[in-house]
This record gives sequence, structure tokens and C-alpha cells, in this order.
Amino acid sequence: MKKATKLIALVLAVCGIVSCKDMNDLHEAYLDKGEIIYTKKVDSLVALPGNERILIWGILEEGYNIDEIVVSWNDGQGMQAFPYSKSSKDRDTLELMVEDLEEGNYEFQVFSRDHDGNQSIPVVLFGTAYGEIYRSNLVPRAVNGFHFDSHDAHLTFETSGANQRATEIKFIGAGGEEQVAEIPANEETVTLAGYTPETGIQYRTYYVPQPATADSQETSVDQFESDWETLNLPPIPPILESLQFTGILGGVTASWENPDEMSLILEFSYSASGEDKTVRVESASPSGEATVSGMVGADQDLAVTISDPFGFSFRKVISVAPIEAVLLDKSSWAVTDFSSEEPAEGAPNGLASATIDGNLGSFWHSDWANAAPGYPHWFVVDMGAEKTIASFEVFRRQGDGRGQTKHRFYVSDDGVEWTDLGLFDMDPNIDGGQSYAISSNPKARYFKYEAVEGPNFFAALAEINVYGLE
Repeated sequence: MKKATKLIALVLAVCGIVSCKDMNDLHEAYLDKGEIIYTKKVDSLVALPGNERILIWGILEEGYNIDEIVVSWNDGQGMQAFPYSKSSKDRDTLELMVEDLEEGNYEFQVFSRDHDGNQSIPVVLFGTAYGEIYRSNLVPRAVNGFHFDSHDAHLTFETSGANQRATEIKFIGAGGEEQVAEIPANEETVTLAGYTPETGIQYRTYYVPQPATADSQETSVDQFESDWETLNLPPIPPILESLQFTGILGGVTASWENPDEMSLILEFSYSASGEDKTVRVESASPSGEATVSGMVGADQDLAVTISDPFGFSFRKVISVAPIEAVLLDKSSWAVTDFSSEEPAEGAPNGLASATIDGNLGSFWHSDWANAAPGYPHWFVVDMGAEKTIASFEVFRRQGDGRGQTKHRFYVSDDGVEWTDLGLFDMDPNIDGGQSYAISSNPKARYFKYEAVEGPNFFAALAEINVYGLE
């Protein structure tokens, strides 16, 4: 029994020796070159796109023995090492610019390495490099309008997109030299100082591949410019130059040539009796004519703006010579007849005579308390003597837009036989004076005002003036 026990112990001892030798052999094979040492890895990696390059941003903590940061891509076919020197801080921010990349998407491996060749566990990062393919598909920020005001041009752009940055504009200035202006992405209008009309305007817009973050931090390394685009302006300057003016009583007659039959909007603006007034005409005819009336005084400046339906306009100030018309004196005027009036408004309000009392605060109103008749509504004024009439000026009941939208003017020598001077539109939403030129400059003692159409059954008017010769 004792012999058997000793034999078993011997066998176990031999097996133990063999087992330990096998385990040591395996461990030595695993540590053939010594134990693996890992250096500190780079954390919080971010890839910022650029023009055939990518900026890799990261953080390295406690990198005391690190000599370089290595970036590899395309399964190691591309590699770039960046020297690293520890700062006095425990945490360093890294900015690694990987250059000379073809346009496309990349998978990077980023690791740190010490002077003994030990390296960190690689960190995988994806990024994109942009180039000519991306740039060639960019288009400039769209132009919404153009205005030239005799000296400078003003360009209006649409609201910029999140990827758009500044827009550059090239133009010829007053000295005949090329000028460059710039408009930031957050602005919509830029002035081209001293722009020379009928010379070219080019513009381009800068883009970034990725928009900025919510805190306005850029997420792209480079900006990419679109191709230059030429702004095609309508041929309005020759139309402005073709304008001719003929003086009439209290105004001028304007004529122009429009050989391309463009759809035009012409505005003639001037000041009279301390108020700014504008005559607006729309025309697409090869030649056109408009009468500008209610101009007080002789030689004066007339601002002419011609625009197309797309927001492109040119403005020029021209000296014109109307035949002087005056605001006729109302002191001897009297209302001799009317269709109806409304005393319930509280005299002088409601009465037809309120239209010639020189007070914009009073007004005539057609009857509403009794018969409440519908259109037309009218009244007749005797001016006391024959006058030469250049224009009528009317004012709505102040602050009230419910009145007439169309009206007529008539003149008479005797208050019996009437000459119709035409149908005119009235804007019931304007407190200021609305002028109506009478290009025939009739001579008459009586005139009749007739409201013929409106959104309600009634009409109202605060005041009526006549310009001409006493």
C-alpha cells in the first residue's frame, strides 16, 4: 500500500513539472518581444473638411512620453506623422492638418507613439475632403433686385443659405477702373459706389461644405468660391435717355421710346406744396406718353424711375420747365348743387360745402340717415369766375378707407351743359392728396365732382383743390 502511494505521488510530480514547462513555453512565446506597452490615445476626435485636406482635431491627456501623433488612411497606404511636444498642461488640444488628399471620403486611424515605438490603440475617424467637383457645382447667391440712383447702384440679394458666406461683386466705378465690393451672408443689400451704367457686373459667392454650429463656430477649414456670374441688366438706360419733356400748365408731358416693347413701370416724382407726389404709369408700347400735373412753380427737378417687373430699376433726376399753375383761391367758391349730403354727421361734417372749406378735418358724406341712395354721388361748385384748369386734387375722408374707388370730373360755363373730363381711379386708403391732370387745360366757371363706384353705397370726401390760372 505504501509502495502504491509513493508511485502515485511520483507520477503527479512528473506531470506537474511537465505542465508547468508547457505553460512557461506558451507565455514565453506570447512575450517573444517583451510585454506590450500602450501609450495614451487621442480622444474626442473631430474631422473638419477642407479643400483637398482635412483638419483632425483632438485631445491628448497626460501624454508625457509621446513623441508624435500618426494619422493613417486607405488601410495604411497613406500616412502622416505629426511631432508632439508636451505642454505644461495635463491636456493638450491637437490640430492635425492632413494635406494633399484627393476629393472623397476617408476612414482614418489615429494613434500616438513614443520614442521606443510603443503606440496607442488606434482611434477610427471618418472625414471628407472636398475639391473641384464640389466647387464646380456651386452657384452664386441669387440677385433679387437692382436699383441705380444717378450715382450709385444698389444690389439686393436673396436671403443666404446656411452654407453660403460672403459674396464678391466686380463692377466699373466712376473713374473707369474695376472695383470690388463685398456683402456678408447676413446682409441683403450692397451699394456699388460710383457704378457706371451699362457696364458689366459680375458676382460670386463663397461656400463652406458644412454649416456652422449653433454657437456660430465654423465646421469647415476652407471656403469654396462659385464661378463668376454676369448680372444681365435690362436695357433701361437708353429709355431714360430718350425721355423728352414738354411744359404744360401746371406740369409737363413726358414721352419716351421703348423699341424692345419691355414691360415698364415709370414713376415721376416731385414735390408740390410741401408734399411728395408721384405719377405712376405702366407701359409696354414701343413709344409712350404721360402727363405729370399739379406741379407748382416753374423750373424744377423731376425724379424719374423706370423699372421692370423683376425689381430692376434706374433713376435719374431731370430738370423740367412746367408752365406755372397755382392753387386757385377758394374764398369766392360756393356749392350750388349736390345729389345728397348728411347733416347727421354734425355740421360742417357731412355737408358738401366741407369739401371747399380748406379744412382736411371736415368732410362731405352722402346721405345715410334717410334715403341712403347708392352711386353716383355728386356736388357742383361755382368758382365765381372763369378759370383755366390744369388739375384737380382730392383728399379722402381722413383715416377712412370705405369710400369711393372711381370718380369723374366735369366742367361747365353755365352750370347746365357739362363736359366730361374722364373717369379716374381713387385709392380710398391714402390720406394724402391724389392729383388728376387735365391735359386739355379747359376754361370754365363751374366744375362737378361725381363719385361713381365704391365698396359701399355711400361716398365721402374731405377736400377738393384745383390748380390752374386765376
